[in-house]
Amino acid sequence: MISGVCHPVSAGALGQHGAARKRCGQENRLANAKSAGNAGKDGRSYVRRLDGTRVAARFAAIQLGDFMRQLPFATALATLAATALGATPAHAELVTPKNPAAIVAIVESQGWPAKLVTASDADPYIESSRNGLKFLVLFMNCNDAHKECKTLQYYMGFNDAKNVSFEKFNSWNKDKRFARAYRDNEGDPVLEMDVDVDFAGLPRENLGESFNTWASLMDAYREFIYED
Repeated sequence: MISGVCHPVSAGALGQHGAARKRCGQENRLANAKSAGNAGKDGRSYVRRLDGTRVAARFAAIQLGDFMRQLPFATALATLAATALGATPAHAELVTPKNPAAIVAIVESQGWPAKLVTASDADPYIESSRNGLKFLVLFMNCNDAHKECKTLQYYMGFNDAKNVSFEKFNSWNKDKRFARAYRDNEGDPVLEMDVDVDFAGLPRENLGESFNTWASLMDAYREFIYED
């Protein structure tokens, strides 16, 4: 999704969701993180597509060297383009963060709860949870009235794993795609995934698939943080 326009996010903008981020980390303790939740009988984690079908959550397990490095660059680029085009219906319904209710509906279509939180002095966000893990969908790059938002950020964190080393975070960011990991100002490990939905928006199905990717990354990050 290359829009040609950058959307810088200042520390002040991030701070608007500070309290929600902190609560998210407090609730994601190890006891909840080990919840069976959406695990199938085979022990694998699953995510739900918008058409109601379930697929194994595998995206986060794909590392940079496993597949794409085995292909010539041109072949890899063509593969990605074909996949993107094939996933987009000819007359797809486009959704944007300017309509928070549409984002709520997509989250709920995954089988997850979705509570839209709004305030007159802060940008909106959605509280949700999956597989025992609470996460947030943050509306970013909003106007001064905290409306007409242009981008989304998926966020989760833990507040009971403050001993994760910087080398471990570097390992995640080197080997995994789509979401970045870091230690916040309170020493808690967090995971963030940005989604640019500016201009005309994204097809509803594509945004739903981004949540499937996010679900896979959440599962992988939980295991990564608490592995022995």
